[in-house]
Amino acid sequence: MKKRIFWANTFLVSIGILLASIAVSIIFYFQLTASARVELENRANSLKQLSTYEYEPMLLKIVPRDLRLTIIAPDGSVNYDNYADPSTMANHSDREEVIQALEQGYGQSRRVSETLRTDRFYHAIRLDDGNVLRVSKSVTSIYAVFQKSLPPTIFMIMVMAVLCYVGGAKLADRIVEPINNADIENFDGMYDELSPFIRALLKQREQISKDMETIKNRQDTIEAILDNMSEGAVIVDKDEKILHINKSAGFLFGLSDSSHLAEKTVHSLFWDWELLEITKQALSGVQQSKEKSFNGKVFKIFANPVPALGAAILLFMDTTGITGAKIPL
Repeated sequence: MKKRIFWANTFLVSIGILLASIAVSIIFYFQLTASARVELENRANSLKQLSTYEYEPMLLKIVPRDLRLTIIAPDGSVNYDNYADPSTMANHSDREEVIQALEQGYGQSRRVSETLRTDRFYHAIRLDDGNVLRVSKSVTSIYAVFQKSLPPTIFMIMVMAVLCYVGGAKLADRIVEPINNADIENFDGMYDELSPFIRALLKQREQISKDMETIKNRQDTIEAILDNMSEGAVIVDKDEKILHINKSAGFLFGLSDSSHLAEKTVHSLFWDWELLEITKQALSGVQQSKEKSFNGKVFKIFANPVPALGAAILLFMDTTGITGAKIPL
C-alpha cells in the first residue's frame, strides 16, 4: 500500500506541477505579447510626430535599442532603418503590416523566427506624407518560455517526489494502522469504505464456521461408524500413510492405542509383503482381496480404492467358523 500511495501522490503532484508550469508559461507569454503590442502602438504614435522633422538622425536617437524603427516609402523601398543600411534591405511592399498601413492607416503582424526562440511583433502607421513608420520588437517565444520553465519544473517534481515518499510512508502508516488493529467483531466504522468488506468478511467467516462444523460432524459420524464396526478398517492415502485405523483393526494388530499411527505409513502397522502389495494395488486403482490368518483366526481382506480421495481402504473380515473357511497352514 505504501508504494501505491507514493506513486499515486507523486503522479498527481507531478501532473499538478506540470500543468501549473504550463499555465503560468502561457499566461506569462500572453501578458508579454500584450504588453509588447501596447508598447509598439504607443511608440509608433509618439514617433509619428517626428515626421515633420524629416527623420533627423539626432531625434531618432531617442528610440530604445530594443526597438527597431523603419521608414518605408509607398513603393516599399526603405528610407530609414536604425538597425541596418536601407540600401541593402529588400523591398517591403509585400509585408503584411505595411499593406495594412497603406490601406487602413495602421497595421499589425507577428512573425516567428526560424529558430522558434523569438516572436517579432510589428506595428506600422501611415504618415501624413504617405510614408509608413514601422516599429518592431522581439519577444521570447512560447517555446522558449516553456524551455526556460522546464528545468525548475523538473527540479520541483524531484523535490516533491522525495516529499511524497516521506509523507506517503507516514500517510500509509496512519491509514493502515487502524486496519491492522481493527477488531472485526466490534468494527466501529473507522472507514466507511471498509464497511462492505467487513460485512462480507464476517459473512464468509460465519459460512466457513458452519462448513467446518458440518465437516467435523461428518468426520465424527464416519469415525463412529468405523469404530463400531466388527470388521477391521484401515484407510491409507496415496503415500501409504495411515489416515484412520478403527478399534477392531487396532485390536487385530495388538494395539491398545492406535492414535500414534496417524500420518505414519502402513509399514508401522504391518510388514507382511502380501498386505503391502495389495495396498499398493488398491492405491493404483485395482481392487484386491486376500485371505490371511492372524492369531489363529481366518480373515478375508478386501483392499478397495477410493479414487475421489486418491486413497484406499483395507477391510479385515473375520471368516473363522464360516463353512468352507479354514486356517491356512
